[in-house]
Amino acid sequence: MKKAEPIQLIILIIALLLGYNALDLIPYFFWLVYQWFGSGLTMDASFSRVGIYFLYLIFYSVTAIILIKRSHLLSQKIKTTSSFSQDIDFNLKRDDILFGVFAVIGSYILATRLPKLLVSIYSYIKERNA
Repeated sequence: MKKAEPIQLIILIIALLLGYNALDLIPYFFWLVYQWFGSGLTMDASFSRVGIYFLYLIFYSVTAIILIKRSHLLSQKIKTTSSFSQDIDFNLKRDDILFGVFAVIGSYILATRLPKLLVSIYSYIKERNA
């Protein structure tokens, strides 16, 4: 197994989890659009929820597509910037597996919470300057 293949696998797992998040948001997004149309297309809270969930949907979808299309380039870039002087040893211990699992879970949580954090920061700045 080449040195960059496990890295590419981790990138693809994160991309698939983000793609799943995007697919998970689609029914709720359509429900919000339906509610917005039901309220007469007014510029109220339902409109802002539609906008925010649309941005979530776009972020997750675009990030997943970019990671899937560029996973090989990203893994090569990580491999060249990292110091992999030896071949990868697949006699993995429990600690090594846990480290990999926690790295993937941490990256996934960061990617799923980042849009909500940015929206919260924007809302805080908007309220503060109003």
